[in-house]
Amino acid sequence: MVAVKTVGVALVSAFVVIPAAAARLLGRRLGSVAMIAVALGAGCSAVGLLLSYHLDVASGATIILTLGAVFGGAMALRRA
Repeated sequence: MVAVKTVGVALVSAFVVIPAAAARLLGRRLGSVAMIAVALGAGCSAVGLLLSYHLDVASGATIILTLGAVFGGAMALRRA
């Protein structure tokens, strides 16, 4: 039971941190960073839910993996 709660806390923490970190890489001003973070969170949630439905896997982990892929893409764009 404790492990399930711990994994849940880790997933929620990742869902809060990753969109903000990716948005910080893509935006310059606070307003634009906040709007990008909200858009990334909502968009990746939708994509992650669709992927988890079609692949028949856990939705929370799929959403976080989708956010991680977007963060990796943002890092690649930032370095280019």
